[in-house]
Amino acid sequence: MPLKNSKKSGQWSILIILALLVVSGVSWWSSNLHSTPARAASIVDQVKVDPQPPAARPPQQAEDACYCSSDIYNCNNFQYQQEAQSCYDDCQAQGRGDIHELDSNSNGLACEELPLEPTPVTSQATPYTDPALRDPVFRSLANADNLLTNGNFEADFYGAPELGFEPPETGWIPNSWGWFKSQAYGKYNIYGNEGFALVCPDDFRLFTNSALSLSFHIQSSDQPDARLGIYQTVSVTPGQQYLFAMQGAIQSQPGAGSPDINNRLEVFFDQGGGTDWQATPHEKWTSLPWREQELEFETSGPQDPDLARIQEYYTIIKPSSNRLTVFLNAWRRWPNWRTTIFTVDCVSLTPLNQVDVAALAPRLTQLSTTAVDAALKGSGGVAAPASVSGQPAAAPVTGAVIAPAAGGIVDTKSNWLLITAVSLLVILGLVGAGVWNARRQKE
Repeated sequence: MPLKNSKKSGQWSILIILALLVVSGVSWWSSNLHSTPARAASIVDQVKVDPQPPAARPPQQAEDACYCSSDIYNCNNFQYQQEAQSCYDDCQAQGRGDIHELDSNSNGLACEELPLEPTPVTSQATPYTDPALRDPVFRSLANADNLLTNGNFEADFYGAPELGFEPPETGWIPNSWGWFKSQAYGKYNIYGNEGFALVCPDDFRLFTNSALSLSFHIQSSDQPDARLGIYQTVSVTPGQQYLFAMQGAIQSQPGAGSPDINNRLEVFFDQGGGTDWQATPHEKWTSLPWREQELEFETSGPQDPDLARIQEYYTIIKPSSNRLTVFLNAWRRWPNWRTTIFTVDCVSLTPLNQVDVAALAPRLTQLSTTAVDAALKGSGGVAAPASVSGQPAAAPVTGAVIAPAAGGIVDTKSNWLLITAVSLLVILGLVGAGVWNARRQKE
């Protein structure tokens, strides 16, 4: 009898251990699901620092270079005389002579009986033909002076080793811009991406590419008030009005947002030209009225585009001194482990008298809204942490800071089905084990 009971106890223990292993495995899978995307849709994984195209290959090294090791061609293998001539010249350069016998009269011209290839007519986009310039605001900005340097992020980048998710990964900051980051724990990065390819007014004015935008990437932040941004100081005329414009999008992994908008893009204009992003109370920063959009992790088909809808922001600034600093800030208000990518492009500061004001008027954005002000007042007065540049630590957080139910680290709203399924599985396993044990005792 003791031996029999011992076997039953051992079997019972094995079932319990198996159930616990199942629970642990499913919990691990749930915590790691979507935590690190293999590739965010339309966002590059590797930062492209040099936006310049590679140099063209010499003709004799082109991928379709002529085969000169043996006589396998004649004039019938070519459609145009230029193609035959290219092959002839290629073999001459390799020291093989006229191995294919394309020059019948030895005058240096190959297959003269073939027609000449039509000369292609190349049309380059101009401020008068490109579809983007049908927009009167865009057209006026393309012909205006942008006081911000590298506002289209098509110039070079410089490295920021303090950024990046895992060594040796580093951040890349656009030239002519400074950067800042709060000390809230998390993963931060700034980099150029090719996922949007927005056409900016500066692309026409400066004859640059339209390949890069700038992204702020925040993930696995388990402290409130995570901030990441850039800034630039310019010379202005006091009392003159300027138009500030930018485009972009906020893409969040499901579960990273909350009802009170957990991820925001902010802008601030320091009228004294200062570069300390912590010197100004948070209440004076402006939250852009851009909605969060879903960040997809798998490339979809043509009926389900992965790119977010690009949003715009326009506002008028009137400097009070001869120096003005523009701050752009990606702000995650509440702790969250999921991924948010803030993308900006076409950033400009232009004298208002150079812009089509009549076309611009319907697009102007208020500097503050009732909804944003109410949300900031209800935040409990979260103080900005110290920056990575070695500035003094910020004052302690005052007031109560309570994370909303849908904006915290544990997203029960998206995981309740999984938790319920695992619980039912464990209960059914235990009930089954009890029934089996009862039957064994009757035997």
